[in-house]
Amino acid sequence: AIAIQNDHLPAIFNMSVALGDIGNFDEAFKMLQDVIDKDASILEAYDSMAFIYYKKGDLKSAKKLYEKILKLDEKNQKA
Repeated sequence: AIAIQNDHLPAIFNMSVALGDIGNFDEAFKMLQDVIDKDASILEAYDSMAFIYYKKGDLKSAKKLYEKILKLDEKNQKA
């Protein structure tokens, strides 16, 4: 297991992306929620959560998150 500081948000975000890449969406989602809880301005975390919703077939929740990203950053290219 890899240990990361629970307050080092870039490491937590990167670990969540790695977990999502191997299909461990539930754990990735939990880590992304932790990132957002600590710093709601990290839009990449919302984008990754929306992608997880999409991969799981929850298009309604994915759309809501992409809309939230656009409210926070109207020119966001990913949303």
